[in-house]
Amino acid sequence: MASETKHTEGPWEAHTFLVMGGKGMRDRICHVGTSTSLGPPRAYETEANARLIAAAPDMLAALQAFNLKEEWIVSGSADSLTIRVPLAVLQQAAAAVSKATS
Repeated sequence: MASETKHTEGPWEAHTFLVMGGKGMRDRICHVGTSTSLGPPRAYETEANARLIAAAPDMLAALQAFNLKEEWIVSGSADSLTIRVPLAVLQQAAAAVSKATS
């Protein structure tokens, strides 16, 4: 049973301290900041947080694609499982991680 998407549709993009998404990138998802209680704001950290948030829809899609399928199982036991994952699924996951971290 497919679940209904309740969040703003992706993709989302980080624009310095803003995360934008939706049709035409017109929806403001959030404004990102860092705590000033530990010292002055750190722009590099705020921008990294924005990239991580912007990658959320991509990460969700990658995890949904990675949902283990029985036909991927090569062998397994209670403690270990050998699987063959389609390259496209691995590339989707790698792209989501790259979006979050670069």
